[in-house]
This record gives sequence, structure tokens and C-alpha cells, in this order.
Amino acid sequence: MALMAAPASAPMRKAEAREADDYVVPVIETLGAFATEFEVPCRVTVAADGREIAVSLSKHVLAATQRVQVTPAVQRIPVLVADFERVPGVWLPGNVQLFRDGAYIGATRWNPAGDERFTLGFGQDDLLRVTVDRKVQQDGSAGFAGQKLQRKVVDTYTLTSSHRNAIDVIVLESSPVAQSQEIEVERSFQPAPAGDTWKNRQGVVFWQKKLAPDEAWKIDAGYTITYPKEGLVSGLP
Repeated sequence: MALMAAPASAPMRKAEAREADDYVVPVIETLGAFATEFEVPCRVTVAADGREIAVSLSKHVLAATQRVQVTPAVQRIPVLVADFERVPGVWLPGNVQLFRDGAYIGATRWNPAGDERFTLGFGQDDLLRVTVDRKVQQDGSAGFAGQKLQRKVVDTYTLTSSHRNAIDVIVLESSPVAQSQEIEVERSFQPAPAGDTWKNRQGVVFWQKKLAPDEAWKIDAGYTITYPKEGLVSGLP
């Protein structure tokens, strides 16, 4: 019985197989006057049970700004957010699947039309603790002979990080906005917000800070609202 060495071309065939696995089918993009058509010249298997079939059109690696965002007055759950610039090309609306650290965290509906920057939320941040304490709540009368009612409230937001490294945090506050000349709203913030308008949203102020590990960040948000005794006023804090 004779023994024969494996042919030298065998390793080459394995390498060619690996290259075949990494092969990406070129996508043909046709731009019309009002629509864009994509053609992927490959076979796909469509099941008869109604499931969706996804076909990759392109792949991009983007530099994103990562931060933790929270709106304590509405919801105390902080969310990890990634913000990145629009890249050239056509971006189709649809469902987006989100993965964080290799784990699937959910999906969202995405419509990129008209946005210069894209923002996606990647789930709850379990290492940032947020508490809300109402320091002051007073109701009384104001104006000449007590013709108006007045409410004064002050809330303290405390954010404490358990991250091993410093993280960028943005706190949003949707402050009351008077819709009538008979209603007066005085705002008092400590420290002062970084901005009075968040993404062109009226009444939404924000603070931003690089929060160190085990650091506690306190924010006081206070309002004094004066309004008529007659009628109904909604949205009081």
C-alpha cells in the first residue's frame, strides 16, 4: 500500500472557499426622477409562512456620538443613545433592528427623511441611577385681593453613575409653557441649563455633563405658576 501526500493545491481551495463566504453580491442602484430601485442579482429562498426576507444592500461603519439621555420629570429610565451624521445615498424607511454588545435589544420604526443627523436609542442604561425628590410644593393665592391662584414647585433630580468610566449624560426638562396671557410661568434652575431649546422644541431645556464614576449630579428645577381662579388650567406640575 502506498501513501501519497495531499496535493499542494488543497490549502488554496480552502482559502478560495473562505473568500467565497465573504463574497458580497454587487447591488445595482438606479436613480429615477422620483424613486430609487435596487437590484440584487442573487437567489433567495422565500418561505410560505409569511416571514420577511432581508437582503443586504450595503454596509457602513459610522463614527457615532454616544451618550445617556434621561427626562426625569417624565420617566426616570435613562437610555443609551447614539447620534451620527447622514451618509450619502438613499436611506429607506422601515424597521431597524438594534444590537448592543452583540446582543439583540429590540427594533424600532425608522424614517430618515429630512434628517441631517440620525439618532437611535439602544436600550436602558442600568448603571445610571436617577431619583426625583419634590422639595417644595405650595398652593395659594396671588394678585390683588387674591384674584389669582399660584402654585410653586421645586424638584431635585439626582443622577449617580456606577460606570467604570466617565459617561456623557444629557438631562431633558419639558418646562410648562403658558398658552394664555392670563397665565404666568416663572422658571428657576440650578445649575443653569446648557441650552433653552432642545432640537427646536419649545419649552424643552437641557443640561449636559461628563459624569465620573460614583459621582452624584444634582439639578433643581423650580416653577412658579400664576393663573386665574376662573376656568380650567391643565398641565400643572
